[in-house]
Amino acid sequence: MSLNTAWTCRRPYRGRGGVLPDAMHAIWRPFLSASVGQERIFLEAAEGGDRHTMIRCLSPPQPVNVNCTNILGRSAIQIAVDNENVEIVELLLRQEDVQIGDALLQAIREGVYKIVEMLIDHPSITAEMLASGWARSLSKESSDYSADISPVILAAHCNQFEILQLLLSRGATIDRPHPLSCGCRRCYEDTRRDSLRHSLRRIHAFRALASPAWISLTSEDPIFTAFK
Repeated sequence: MSLNTAWTCRRPYRGRGGVLPDAMHAIWRPFLSASVGQERIFLEAAEGGDRHTMIRCLSPPQPVNVNCTNILGRSAIQIAVDNENVEIVELLLRQEDVQIGDALLQAIREGVYKIVEMLIDHPSITAEMLASGWARSLSKESSDYSADISPVILAAHCNQFEILQLLLSRGATIDRPHPLSCGCRRCYEDTRRDSLRHSLRRIHAFRALASPAWISLTSEDPIFTAFK
């Protein structure tokens, strides 16, 4: 939850003309300022790798929202992944409601094998989510990645051999797109609903299937497959 979102979600009742009654203002002001302040401290601690401060922010009686975001929309786990801070990522993954989301894609893009392994071992990540089920698993659309870019497709695009091999060992696959002239119900519905997204999905899939990493790891004869 971003600082702006946190303010909006917790905005108390206002009287006529949008003015907050004095009594209610006195009640809500400490809560709002303390809550937003805690989120800021928590996110700054994630940036600085301050594990002890993060533990304090996550502790009762008023634990901070582990999924809160800064003004750039980055959560603590995304910040930790960007910094390749394994210790902080491990701490955040132990939190019950943590949302991984783009953090996994960031780790794949940067080629941080250890963090990718930690993230996909989390109970919230399934084999289906590593491939075609990724878009359906997102709670909100990403501003950095197309919904059609799944973890296995991104690993193939970036030619991350070791990470791609890890994802394949966990059951991730890339479905080959139907022929362009296919008239099946699914292709018809996808084209009618959003022809541009349908075309982009095909492009992303074919680009992944043509990547050296994918061909090397999935083909018995990579050279023959490359010229096929």
